[in-house]
Amino acid sequence: MAAVFGENALIYLGASHATLAVVPLANEWSVDVEQNKVESPAVFVCPPAAANSWTTKTGGKFSASGSISALYDDATYAPITLALAGSSVVLYIYPNCSVTGRYWWGTVWTQISHSGSAEDYITLDISWESTGQFIWHGA
Repeated sequence: MAAVFGENALIYLGASHATLAVVPLANEWSVDVEQNKVESPAVFVCPPAAANSWTTKTGGKFSASGSISALYDDATYAPITLALAGSSVVLYIYPNCSVTGRYWWGTVWTQISHSGSAEDYITLDISWESTGQFIWHGA
């Protein structure tokens, strides 16, 4: 197994599966999956034991969020239009475009930050939160 260089990623965003388009000039991405921890309720135990001095937690529900950074390409502004549409969008992230059977995907809510300066490229940063399950397809 070899390490995968980051420039091989491919990211698609669209209003539906039928309208997916590549996020142009993407240069950074992240997927963060978190499981909520639920603290078990305390109960009375007599006589008290040392084991009862510890808080116990169980796994709760999962959530996913992340970000995509790209250089702004004024030939296509689809990511901006999608973020301003006020509805969730479909997101696919392929960490390695050469291995099409391994990817993240799901429906997400997006927010954008569009910035630039006189001394650097204009950037488009997209942060997202999943609407539900965000799936790793590792075939």
